[in-house]
Amino acid sequence: MKSCTAQVVKVTENKIELSQTVAYPEGGGQEGDIGTIQTTTGLVIRFTDTQKMYGRKLYLDDFPSINVETIIHHIVSDEDIHLLNSVSEEDSVVVTIDAQRREKLSISHTASHLVFIGVGEVMPEAIKNVKGCHIDEISARFDFYVDRRFTQEDVIKIQDIANNMVREDHVINTYHHPEEPEAWYWEAKGYVIPCGGTHLRKTSSIGEILVRRKNIGKNVERIIITFPNATVNESHYHS
Repeated sequence: MKSCTAQVVKVTENKIELSQTVAYPEGGGQEGDIGTIQTTTGLVIRFTDTQKMYGRKLYLDDFPSINVETIIHHIVSDEDIHLLNSVSEEDSVVVTIDAQRREKLSISHTASHLVFIGVGEVMPEAIKNVKGCHIDEISARFDFYVDRRFTQEDVIKIQDIANNMVREDHVINTYHHPEEPEAWYWEAKGYVIPCGGTHLRKTSSIGEILVRRKNIGKNVERIIITFPNATVNESHYHS
């Protein structure tokens, strides 16, 4: 969905909390959604980020530790903060995301999983030591603690594995943990990765994946992922 109705729960200096939202909050390296919140009086307030706060720490034996039942904050554009004076608790609103940007983030996140699978095949010790990751509209990256550097041959193999999965056009399934509805898995070609991000339905939309490495410090390697020929299709988004 690209939009939904909601009620205002709380308004602070530059944030709006809603009873529900279609906006994805930053998490797992993926940037938060942007969009608008429109009141019944026609007032349109832009938000430039979505962040999750507080919540309950979840511990499952077979799943990474995550926060669930979080409060979601829509971060209001600096230019629109003055409009918050006209918003009250319990007001009815429509929250709408930038669907094109969301689709680009979904492409980027899906591509990152295919490359992560490639890293696991070529250098399995690296995926046990992820330092961090970042996923935006035009690229994704992983930072790994390593005992040895990725060679150019490694990078080519990783890229080939990812692109083979693109060409094979695998169906992507997402589903939640049987004990926790907010703990989600991503699955394609039999590979399963714990992940609550947004993703494509099939791998082919990514197009050719390009992979390169960068040395960013002692025992730290960065893998950078781009997808210049991706197909951005918003037609499946609906209100």
